[in-house]
Amino acid sequence: MNPYEMWKQMSSIQNSLEEMQAELKNMSVEGSSGAGMVRITVDGVGNLKSVDISEEAMAMNDRKALEVLILSAANEAISKAQAERAQKGLDKARQYGLKI
Repeated sequence: MNPYEMWKQMSSIQNSLEEMQAELKNMSVEGSSGAGMVRITVDGVGNLKSVDISEEAMAMNDRKALEVLILSAANEAISKAQAERAQKGLDKARQYGLKI
């Protein structure tokens, strides 16, 4: 591949990666725990977007249990976001003919 073609492909890959980053920032991924008593939403990068704690969870009046529910929902949301990022990365790599 000549240098111009290589530069052109690199530029295309860079633009594609920037688009993917924007998509990830606009994505919403939810994790929940306690049969939905706590729901956490993160973006595709893993940044926290929202926390929803049900009245039922608040009525438990058990701080430790609520902390566990929040951690569990947050970890689930972050894991889902990581999986989405990985899949999008693989899809982009395949788009450019990379074998992973």
